[in-house]
Amino acid sequence: MSTARDLVIVMAGDRSLHEEYAKDRSFDLWVIYYGDDDAVAARYAASADRLWRRKGMKIHLARTVLLEELWFGERFDFGQYRRVFLPDDDVRFDGGTAGVERVFADAEAVDADVFQPAIVNEYYSAAWEATRRQAGVFCRRTNLVEIMMPGYRGTLFAPTFLSAIHALEYMTSGWGLEVIVMKLGEAHLGRSLRTFVLDAAAAVHTRPIGSNPAIHDIGWDEAFLVPQLHTNRMRTLAAYETAEAARADSTPDADALSRPTPEMMAPLMQRVRFARKVKPPRPPRWLRRLAGHSR
Repeated sequence: MSTARDLVIVMAGDRSLHEEYAKDRSFDLWVIYYGDDDAVAARYAASADRLWRRKGMKIHLARTVLLEELWFGERFDFGQYRRVFLPDDDVRFDGGTAGVERVFADAEAVDADVFQPAIVNEYYSAAWEATRRQAGVFCRRTNLVEIMMPGYRGTLFAPTFLSAIHALEYMTSGWGLEVIVMKLGEAHLGRSLRTFVLDAAAAVHTRPIGSNPAIHDIGWDEAFLVPQLHTNRMRTLAAYETAEAARADSTPDADALSRPTPEMMAPLMQRVRFARKVKPPRPPRWLRRLAGHSR
């Protein structure tokens, strides 16, 4: 078994729940604090391995710090970590530190490339029904995980997650990012990813869905620009009662992600075309000049 450490990265506000698992831990903890309270920042820094103070939404912060500052700037090797986990700051784990350590242990037990804990309470979106905890199973094989609390094998974090947020530079919320991450992972490994929802290591989402309408509006806008999200909805592919059964299942999921045909994509692209024609965007000045248009 690998002796490499695991890494948790939290984009934290003033009421972040990450402090519940910040002490006596076996994993590294990085905090990107987006609040304005110096005292809170000092408290977070005292219990974290690294802390940054930046403003913005989750994916913007990940792009600014993890991609641009660390990956591009410092040439930081995320592959030194066994797994990298990015839970939202409103996610609570049973037992605090022990609950997060259980997530990593279960991901290792099933040899997960991509993973997330299941959600035990009612605060989940209907579009992500597969994230809801199922009784009597250890984990489930899925085609996606949700951006709320995704985890990745350390060696896959940069080629998948960081590459996706670099390519989709307009994204700040991450809605629709899940599909692109999985596609990049398949291309990188040349196979389907071993992706699991961990039911035995479930978590509580403490904030009701839709409690921040402004963020949801941004999310819907961003998701609209990833039409294949509608042909790659999250679903359960298999369920396992034990970690051993999940680890032993090496069946390649050739159809884990839908392979949309032109016929499947046509109506989605019609929606895009309609939206574009209702209010055509004015091309930027440099593009108008390139095309020989007047000012």
